[in-house]
Amino acid sequence: MPRKQKVKVAALANVTDKEELSLYYTARAPPTGLPAKTVQSYFPSMETLFPSLVRDPALAATATLAARELIVSMDASSGIVEDLITHERRTTPVWIRAIHLVEPVKVLSGDYVIPGDGALPAPRNPWQHALHKLNNPLNEAYTDAVCACMMSRLVETNRSPHFVRFFGTFNGRIPEYSYNITDDMPDIEGERWYAEGLQTGAVRIVALNPWNPEVFAPVTRPFEDVHRSLAAATLSGGESVGESVGESVGESVGESVGESESDESESEDKNKDSH
Repeated sequence: MPRKQKVKVAALANVTDKEELSLYYTARAPPTGLPAKTVQSYFPSMETLFPSLVRDPALAATATLAARELIVSMDASSGIVEDLITHERRTTPVWIRAIHLVEPVKVLSGDYVIPGDGALPAPRNPWQHALHKLNNPLNEAYTDAVCACMMSRLVETNRSPHFVRFFGTFNGRIPEYSYNITDDMPDIEGERWYAEGLQTGAVRIVALNPWNPEVFAPVTRPFEDVHRSLAAATLSGGESVGESVGESVGESVGESVGESESDESESEDKNKDSH
């Protein structure tokens, strides 16, 4: 880790071979075009990686983990990235890896509460549990982002061609979030909150055909025979046994942006996750 933790962009051009793999940060506004709202670049691992940020909250609020190139703007499939040394910009295919910051099932069950306004009170225990999760430097979303940046540094310094490029990481909130709950279904189908959520619309479960994602069927009650529903959807040629996807409202997510060079070289865990 470098002694001077705030990056002056020129410093990246003058590091020694030993220092090339160090992690850096810089102050930079989030890119335009991200699908989330209330976007920020700060995440708690930054203060662990760069302790000087603890003494400068104003800088910490705008600090972002820096790779050689950072995203400036993006749309559904491409983005404009800027070289932090030369300031040259280029357009490249990109993809977003989105990871939830708190477990969706715990939000739906009420174990976690995410208030609409953090300045207003919320039920104490669920809010404290969620707050701890959001501020834990070892949160899976944060460690994933740091790892993605480190792997990108291997590519940038010509040490390995086997990883995707990293163009930045950001946190935000999205109106709705889809999550594969297939493995959780045996544990949640008998829960009262699950049945009530289906009735009120707070929880929406859709069974997908894993061999044909265009075939799906909504789950309307606990222990419903989704095989029969999928078969009927297949025969009708409309919605069509498969995986279950649940949706929750107002989910917090961390997003990382990476490069997609070609269909053959895309990362295998491209499941809508990034920074």
